[in-house]
Amino acid sequence: MLMRTFFAAVITVGIMLGAARTVPAANQMHEEIGAYEGAKTCGECHDAAAAEVTASLHYKVSGVLSPSAGLCGSATTAAGSNWIGMLQPKDPTKPAQPDGCVRCHAGRGARPGQAPEADAANVDCLICHAPDYGRTVAKEEIRVEREIKKGKKVEKVTEVRGVNFRLVPAPGVDPLKSARGARKPTPEMCLRCHANAGGGPNYYNGVVPTAESDLHASMDMSCTECHTTKQHKIAGGADLKAQESPETRVACDNCHTDSPHKGESGELLNRHCERLACQTCHIPFIARDPAMPTLVELDWTTPVLDPKTGLYVPAVKLAGKVRPEYRWWNREAGGIPEGEGASLDHRAKLYPWKKTVVKVPADAATGKPVNLNSAVYATTGDIMAAARKGAEESGQQFSGRLQTVEETVVVSINHQVAPKIEALHCDDCHSQHGGIMDMRKLKRRIKR
Repeated sequence: MLMRTFFAAVITVGIMLGAARTVPAANQMHEEIGAYEGAKTCGECHDAAAAEVTASLHYKVSGVLSPSAGLCGSATTAAGSNWIGMLQPKDPTKPAQPDGCVRCHAGRGARPGQAPEADAANVDCLICHAPDYGRTVAKEEIRVEREIKKGKKVEKVTEVRGVNFRLVPAPGVDPLKSARGARKPTPEMCLRCHANAGGGPNYYNGVVPTAESDLHASMDMSCTECHTTKQHKIAGGADLKAQESPETRVACDNCHTDSPHKGESGELLNRHCERLACQTCHIPFIARDPAMPTLVELDWTTPVLDPKTGLYVPAVKLAGKVRPEYRWWNREAGGIPEGEGASLDHRAKLYPWKKTVVKVPADAATGKPVNLNSAVYATTGDIMAAARKGAEESGQQFSGRLQTVEETVVVSINHQVAPKIEALHCDDCHSQHGGIMDMRKLKRRIKR
């Protein structure tokens, strides 16, 4: 369960989707911006926006439904030793690369949870509100000047006492131009981070919406049309471990009603809606876009050297056009992923799920996953050294002995909606030769 909480937190860490309050002739007013200084600049017109952001899930990385998940930016979680940094491969011909949760966090580099004024000043509005914007990590040496005596002479010398890391604009990014082009979030802005959750493009939930794979994306719909926003708090899917607008229901029938089918088969199909979620038939496969396979196995206990970057990464298995698993669910987060209670609930419907098998190094004394230090892991491939460093920096108890723990991470599938001609047909499930579901097992679990 600890790994599930952590893995779910990965997909949520660092992204603010909310739109700042608009003002008359916003585009023209943005042209008057002379320099971008974070929320200080935007706050001249959007006076309450920064305070709203600091209270949001995308800044705090904690929500009302899962207080046990805590604050991801705190020292006691994996972020405790992986907030910001640079990774220098052993191969000196490979460039140093940015690292850390901060790359996606909706701040300007500092951890959340400071004094209110400091948190507000730390907000980076452009990460969610500006096209063609991006950040990277820069390394700077901490230099101290001191005097030393050489005979009768006193000389000043400069010593390097350490290093600091900070966020800076990515190469080719002009923050002033980005600030002048600020607008409500577009899918491109949201997907800057959400598309790469889990370690790579489409890795985590497998259904990153693209115009080629998702009916709604092909219609140029924005994310916030479904994930509605109020005071920078975003309505999310019900299986998330942390929520900030649990009172807002995000569901297909918000637009399509609970009797969406017409024509000769309309009545029969609408009866299916009583027990089947729309996604079950209308998302027949995961990773429908052949250019974006998804993660089905992730093994942190097997570091693999990436020849392109010179860094070690966990072993992965990717696949495309994956058939979902089908489980009963009553849309309560507490029923994930086993959902046995929900499966016997008359409120439950059949939903599609994506399963990922995850292997992690855990403390042999407790069986709990160890917070790995990503820099040590990536640059050396030494799991024990990464575990010792990560546990030390995050204040986690560690016996010094490791074992492998395998867990199954299950997430609900809600994007990459196929055109209706590609939806599941009757024979896909009701087949004499066995359909894609275990109908006998599912029927036993229905309780009205």
